[in-house]
Amino acid sequence: MVVRRKKRNPIKAMIITTAILLVIASMALFVLGGGEISLNGFFDRIINGPEETDEIPTNVDVSIYNTNDPVSFKITDELENVINNYFKLYYSALGELGNNQLPMLYSNTSAANAYDNAILSYLIDMRKNSLAPLTYSACNVTITYINANLADGKIAEITLKESFDVVFDCAGMVSSSVLEREHFFAFYYVDKIGWQIERHEDRSIFGKYIAGLFENILVAYNQTRETVTLSYIDHYLTELVSSLYTVPTAALSETVITSEPEPEYPYNRNDAAVYAVKWADKAHNQDKFCSYDDNGMNFVSQCVFAGGIPMDAHGEGYQQWKWYSDELNHGQQSGERTGYSRAWINGDAFYRYITENVGFGMVTGIVPLEKAEKGDVIQLLNKSDQTVKMQGIVTGIVQNEIFLCTNSEDMQNIPLSTLGYDNVRVIKIYGYNT
Repeated sequence: MVVRRKKRNPIKAMIITTAILLVIASMALFVLGGGEISLNGFFDRIINGPEETDEIPTNVDVSIYNTNDPVSFKITDELENVINNYFKLYYSALGELGNNQLPMLYSNTSAANAYDNAILSYLIDMRKNSLAPLTYSACNVTITYINANLADGKIAEITLKESFDVVFDCAGMVSSSVLEREHFFAFYYVDKIGWQIERHEDRSIFGKYIAGLFENILVAYNQTRETVTLSYIDHYLTELVSSLYTVPTAALSETVITSEPEPEYPYNRNDAAVYAVKWADKAHNQDKFCSYDDNGMNFVSQCVFAGGIPMDAHGEGYQQWKWYSDELNHGQQSGERTGYSRAWINGDAFYRYITENVGFGMVTGIVPLEKAEKGDVIQLLNKSDQTVKMQGIVTGIVQNEIFLCTNSEDMQNIPLSTLGYDNVRVIKIYGYNT
């Protein structure tokens, strides 16, 4: 191997020598004055100039980690920087509840620019509406690349999963986390500008839930996700947000209880919440129970069971709440302790169970949001037909902000106000009768 020596540059050598003398003099002055001086990176800046970076500075410290190598998917550094900057700007805006710089990553004519930023603005405003300070100063984001399709250097389509964890300023040392939200990005390369986002889909259950809220609004205004513009969203955003803020204390067709029932045996709320925090990752639930594609109600049932509520094999059909094995046994005779009932794994069936069940089994009631306690069940509903979209278990309440765990999407100690709900049902568990 031949080693080539660089030619000495006399001017550059003079600059370096002068810089060293200045530093020595500065150090002497600082030592005599009892001060301190940091030389980290000083010579690099003198010799090589400032560091070049495509990262956008943010007020929240957002750290990005990869579980696999983007290069193996033929993703260039420039394209990876755009993806990293998306999550940096997104979680920075949520962390400080403002200063949204996300539009700079999108094509100005992209409908995704209007749509995604309207959703982000809505989520920020929902958090501002909470009595608890839902800000944070740092966020860890982990990215796993799933698939990438790059066509002739101008178009890129990328599928990935992101996980994050933060500590909200109101939560002390308690960490909140979400695992493996799937995203789809379509990018277009513009000469002299670089890669820009043309389309984005949050394919998680949470993403679909929020998208459903906005789709309903767009339909009401005779708009679509493809035709809506940034100026249009700016014009209607205030009305849109205020309409979504109107959160009923319970579904309109339901009766809120006025007096608390007295069950024969109490519910251990703390045990239910402890189980929820411990097993919020649905991959772990297979120790004793099977896991399903939408594992939300299965997880909630396990938490309630951990809180001391026994399985209910009495009655028939929707009057049963049980899981003895991974085999549907819904039309069985009363008292048959085999298989599982739909009420154990399906939120709508569970609601039907608590409203139709009599005699043996859990004692429950629908209560206003402000009456929620640790161990209670939270269900996020479709406003039009009252069907359940997400559900979880309350694990704590801080300054009237409800924190919950859910396996509808793998979430641990997530504030309810961060989920952007527009219709919520609170099912209070009191205990059970024999």
